[in-house]
Amino acid sequence: METNRNHMVLDENGREIFAHTPIPPGEHLEEELEFIGMTERELADKMGMSEQAISELIKGEMAVTQDIADKLELVLGVPSHMWVNLEARYQRTLAVKREREKVRRQAEIAPVR
Repeated sequence: METNRNHMVLDENGREIFAHTPIPPGEHLEEELEFIGMTERELADKMGMSEQAISELIKGEMAVTQDIADKLELVLGVPSHMWVNLEARYQRTLAVKREREKVRRQAEIAPVR
């Protein structure tokens, strides 16, 4: 198994294995900003958003909507579908993690027969 730049865990055949740790798209955004040398303030100004909103995106506290993804594409040149896909993967991972935790808790309280 290996992990590629997009935080996907791959098996020996290069297929994605479901990651147990949710990675918000904001981590990728933060890496992109560092790579190009742009500050959160500069991105906020270029996207017509508040610096607080950009901070929330980076922390995973705000979802990447299609509108935000389109703005990110215009400003950063990274295709909007990538941002939307990263958000979908993040939300899916969170949902699976919640469900696994629910099943684990139910298994702990289930009577032993």
